[in-house]
Amino acid sequence: MERIGNLNYPDEARRQALHGAVTLEVTIAADGSLQGQRVTRSSGSRVLDEAAQRIVELSSPFPPFPPALARAPAMRINQRFVFTRDNLLSSH
Repeated sequence: MERIGNLNYPDEARRQALHGAVTLEVTIAADGSLQGQRVTRSSGSRVLDEAAQRIVELSSPFPPFPPALARAPAMRINQRFVFTRDNLLSSH
């Protein structure tokens, strides 16, 4: 996701020199498809929050779950995106 995020860094964030962190709850189905996402901790900037959600959408579909996890119909993952002052994205 970091590579895709850096390739698609939001122009508006660059122009406005926005930086901050947003945390998303991302739900992925066993087949790797994106089932949903929501902001659980806003960056305080609509531009950055929406950019993080777009990055997740651009990154999907994800690889299918390995056999040991495939019994679960879906998995929820909390993902933090940090938009830096250097116009880079870091995800933790």
